[in-house]
Order: sequence, then C-alpha cells, then structure tokens
Amino acid sequence: SVPFTPELRDKLNAIIKAGRLNIFDPRLLSYEIQTIPKNAFCHHIRVTYSDIDRNDHVNNSSFIRFCVNAAADEMRADRLSHLSGAMDQFCCTSMQMFYAKEATLGDHLLLYLWEDEFNPTKLHFQIHKLSKAIYESNMTYTPLITPKY
Repeated sequence: SVPFTPELRDKLNAIIKAGRLNIFDPRLLSYEIQTIPKNAFCHHIRVTYSDIDRNDHVNNSSFIRFCVNAAADEMRADRLSHLSGAMDQFCCTSMQMFYAKEATLGDHLLLYLWEDEFNPTKLHFQIHKLSKAIYESNMTYTPLITPKY
C-alpha cells in the first residue's frame, strides 16, 4: 500500500476540485432498502472467525462471498428462472453494494435472494441481523461463452 502523504492528498484534492474525479455520489444519501418479495429465497448464515476483519466486524468481502455462495446454491438447485447449473458457467458483469450496519463474530444473519422483476439475470441480495437490513447488493450475471475447439 502507498502511504497517504500530504502531497498525495493535495494532488487528489486538485483532481476532485477540477471535476475529474467524483468520489461522492449524492444518490447514496437517499438510498432506500428494497422490499423483499414473497418469492425470495432465504439462507441462514452464522458469522465465523474467518469472516471478520481486525476490527472484529464482518469483512466487506465476506458479505460478497455470502451472496455468491447463496446464488451458487440456488443455481445448482435449479430454482432460478434464467440462471442454472454451476456458478463457473457465469460471469458477474455488474455489482452494486450498500452497507448499512455491521455484523460481528457469532451473529446469526438471514440472507434473502431474489431475481429482478425485469431482468432475471440480475439477482438482489439483502442480509438481515435481528430483523433489520444491514447489507444490500445486486449482481448481474452473463453466461460464459466457451470456445469450441
């Protein structure tokens, strides 16, 4: 990693002021958690030691892994309308995430997964702790094209 020196901070501020970099999206201020549809699948997750970071919170990448594992389970079980089979037959081409609250070691989480109403290759995920949404994301998958030799 590169140390965040005063010179680097000044260069970054100059880029932001010049309008060449937008690190703040005002839409995040008005983000609303989606309503979970009745046809959503539910997965139970227990936070383990390998899921947490050095601050004793679930690592951001663990939330993504929880979602990908749940999607893979539903694909293998052939319960999704347009995504079935092994996860390695698909490529995630788009991902959006929203972190609302933290989770810690031993927490019991509920992960809800459902297909987008208008694009069934787009999956929505919501993770709850104590009946409150703490994470939400969506991922769009595209089938991989295997070359024929």
